[in-house]
Amino acid sequence: AGAAGPFTPTDISGCVAWYDISDSDTITKDVSDRVSQVNDKASSFDLIQVTGANQPLWLSADQNGLDTLSFFFTGSGPSYSMQISAATVATQPLTMVIAYLSGDPATSGQCNVYGGGGVRCDYYDFSGAESDRHRIYAGAQIKYNEDIGHQWNQLTNFYNGASSYMRLNGTEKVSGNAGASSQADLAIGSDNDGNQSMKIGELICYDKELSASELTQVEDYLK
Repeated sequence: AGAAGPFTPTDISGCVAWYDISDSDTITKDVSDRVSQVNDKASSFDLIQVTGANQPLWLSADQNGLDTLSFFFTGSGPSYSMQISAATVATQPLTMVIAYLSGDPATSGQCNVYGGGGVRCDYYDFSGAESDRHRIYAGAQIKYNEDIGHQWNQLTNFYNGASSYMRLNGTEKVSGNAGASSQADLAIGSDNDGNQSMKIGELICYDKELSASELTQVEDYLK
């Protein structure tokens, strides 16, 4: 009696954006399962794509029985992407956590998981022959090289100038100065060159640094 319900990301204070592809009530799509909108479950930063040729593909029960959103293309395909209208999701300190499928190693170029160019917070997952496979950027950058293969991963990025860090599947990989820019005009999908090779399951953003216990809660939730 009196037991708490299951954890949700908004149970932690400071959740400013939450995109849950497995929640069908938040997805607007056409009969071809091309997605034009993903509603923000934390506030009002809905992701949109009004151009049909650029809309990512919704996949039913694609990963562990949960729906996902695919930005994959073959060859010189269209630039699949989604973004919010001009607004700033959060200024630093900023934590973001994502469950995503990394790019196919046969695909060259970079996979843009979060952000989309300009002076704002970006995360890139490189594939193919790129030498710096991971970086976070907010005017400066920190980066590391690890071939994570074509598989689902969980990434946590914290931005706060010199104390920024990146965690992959619950393990910190790199820390340092990633710059001081805010997360403006949040975009997911194609990078500055129109390359993308990824799927996402869920993306969560907080306008603070999560404590160790909060990190455990969110990362365990996404497992």
